[in-house]
Amino acid sequence: MEHEYETAYIKAALLRTNHLDSKTSFATFLRAVNHFSGREYKYDPGQRVDSFITINHKEFSVSSSSKWQRARRIISGLIEKFRRKS
Repeated sequence: MEHEYETAYIKAALLRTNHLDSKTSFATFLRAVNHFSGREYKYDPGQRVDSFITINHKEFSVSSSSKWQRARRIISGLIEKFRRKS
């Protein structure tokens, strides 16, 4: 279950930094992440994560929560990878 929460934090971070469309479903997001990392996405209907996430830019940018800090590092890493590829 911890993995799903971390993935939700990453999705929230992408939403807050405007790198992901707010209408993107969680399943679509997971497919993209798995495709990017070279893994196969397998949908498990028993594990559902609410894809509605409230965006609070100020809280995200200054939060000292370890989960938000980790999400910010992951977003920075993804942005850097995409910039190198283009």
